[in-house]
Amino acid sequence: MASKKKTGLSKSSGFGIKSLIPELRKARALMIKQKWEKAQVVLENLSDNYPHNAEVLSDLVNVCYELKDLPAYERACEMLVKVDPKNADAAYSLAGGHYANLRPILALEAFQNAVSRFPNHDLADDARETIADLDSKVDELLAEMNLTRSNGWEIAVLHERAQAYFNQGEYEQAKLANEELLRLRPDFVFSYNNLSLISFTELPKLKAPCF
Repeated sequence: MASKKKTGLSKSSGFGIKSLIPELRKARALMIKQKWEKAQVVLENLSDNYPHNAEVLSDLVNVCYELKDLPAYERACEMLVKVDPKNADAAYSLAGGHYANLRPILALEAFQNAVSRFPNHDLADDARETIADLDSKVDELLAEMNLTRSNGWEIAVLHERAQAYFNQGEYEQAKLANEELLRLRPDFVFSYNNLSLISFTELPKLKAPCF
């Protein structure tokens, strides 16, 4: 989980800074009142307008955690790590987000990265145990997709990213990821299935006939 330490408001967060500060204060007031759903709406809107603001993303991570909104939590962690790569809490939160969303390959990579970069973190020992557990299962997981570590690791990573995009409602990104998978591995049947599911999800809802 990301740190819940309060941080000062940034003075260099991009255009529209006058609207950022009151909206962020509004979100934090909602968080204090534990009105998590409303806080999430405010923070997601802010993250769209200020995608490089670490304070917004950190608060969004915490709100998604409280709501147990795992896909949104994973996405917020990914965004925060990109914006604030030196944030140790964010690195471990991202690994936990992948793990909670059942993405073992991404989780293994993220835990390894977190331990490598922040070996003295409070969660480092637990992460090392998780790494050992995941690593012992990787070959079997890859074999289920007709892949191996030597010739299929990147395929497995991209496959899990495509799944994450879909679960997060990022259907266009999910589609592009699956199309890239098929370009790299034309016989990767999982992507054909995923593309069919994406197409079905994007179909406009038909109105029921009136009698």
